[in-house]
Amino acid sequence: MAIFVFADKLRLLPSGGMYNLAGARTTADLIVHMILPTTVLGLVMVAEWSRFTRSSFLEVISQDYIRTARSKGLTGRQVLTRHAFPNAAVPLIALAGMNLPYLFSGALITESIFGWPGMGRLFIDSLNLREYPILMGMVMFTGFAVIFGNLLADVCMAIIDPRIRLE
Repeated sequence: MAIFVFADKLRLLPSGGMYNLAGARTTADLIVHMILPTTVLGLVMVAEWSRFTRSSFLEVISQDYIRTARSKGLTGRQVLTRHAFPNAAVPLIALAGMNLPYLFSGALITESIFGWPGMGRLFIDSLNLREYPILMGMVMFTGFAVIFGNLLADVCMAIIDPRIRLE
């Protein structure tokens, strides 16, 4: 839909590739070609992130320590930045750790549709050509991304929330 609307009908953005076929390969040309794929890749996760953020903040704001902080005379901004945000960020960090491999799988589809060279396109081309060693390497890389994302999320949660400690 994004290609149809913004590239075909409105002719605001290019439909694919990294550069124009004619002309110099400039950074500005690369950025213009990058707008549509990055927007599509980012918009896929907006609904999930906004739902998690909203529910996490609503849960934290209803806690007793938030009422106590407000009764001590702290402003709304101080209550949010000092008390609510660190506690509401813990589930969001866990979500970020789980979404790291999802970015690679989403890039697989996005790179194929928009004609960008990258790991996703390499995976599709290897799948079509039945190059099993490359496919096994890509699956192993995705497995490492899952492990690394969860490890990074656990370490960040331990830094932000003192109740969570690695022992």
